[in-house]
Amino acid sequence: MVEAKVSKSDLNRASPVPLWFQILSDLRTRLALGEFEKKFPSDLELKTHYQVSRQTVREALRGLQSQGIITRERGRGSRIAAKEFEQSLGHLYSFARTAQSLGLDEYSRVVGFDEVRAGISAKHLSLDQADSVLRIKRIRILESEPIAYETIWIPNSLSIQMTKEDFQSGSIYDLFIKKCSLIVDQGEELIRPKLPSKEICRALNIAREIAILEVERTARSGETPVEFRRSILRGDKYVLSAKW
Repeated sequence: MVEAKVSKSDLNRASPVPLWFQILSDLRTRLALGEFEKKFPSDLELKTHYQVSRQTVREALRGLQSQGIITRERGRGSRIAAKEFEQSLGHLYSFARTAQSLGLDEYSRVVGFDEVRAGISAKHLSLDQADSVLRIKRIRILESEPIAYETIWIPNSLSIQMTKEDFQSGSIYDLFIKKCSLIVDQGEELIRPKLPSKEICRALNIAREIAILEVERTARSGETPVEFRRSILRGDKYVLSAKW
C-alpha cells in the first residue's frame, strides 16, 4: 500500500495549482526520498490515497512519464524508469558489451528478419541497389525497458549462417567473429537529434515530445563494409559521451 506523505487533507483544493500538479510534485519528492523502491503504486492505490479522480491521477502520472521519471505500459501499470545508459564514443563500441560490463540485463526483441533489396544500404555496403541483403529490425531492451530501435542491413554473402535467434542478445560483432571469422575493426557514425515518429513512440513506449538520437553506422572489417545500421536511441535514457 501507499505510505502516507501528503494525504487528501494536505492537498490544497482551493489553490489555483491543479490537483494533478500537486500530486506530481508530491510523488517526485517521495521518489527522491527513496520511496517506491520495491514497487510503484497502482493508479487505484493513488486514487484512494489522494481521494481524487482516476483522471487526475493519470494526469499526474503522464507528467512523470513525460519527464522520464516513470514508464507506463498497458496491463503492467507504472514503473520507475531505469537510469540513463551512458555509451562512450571514440572507438568501436557495442551496446551489449557495455551493458554486460555494467552488470545490466540486456536483450533484443526481433520484430523483422527478412531478405530484401539493398536499397538505401547499397552505398554504405558497396553494393548495387538490386543486390540482396539481410535486414533485421529489433528493439533493444535494457533492464526490462525499451531503449533503442535498430534496423540493420548485412550483405547476403555474410548472413547465410545467421538466424533470428542470433540477434536476440549479445553483440553482433561477436557474431561476425563466430560465424564469419571476421573482426570488425573500423567504421564511422553520423548522429542527428530528431523527434520520434508515431511508430517509434509505440515501439519505445515514449511520448512524442521525448527527443531521440538517430545514429547511422557503417562498420568494416579492414576495408570491407560488413554492416549498415540505423539506430534510434531514446534521448531521455541514452547518453553519448566522449573523452580526449
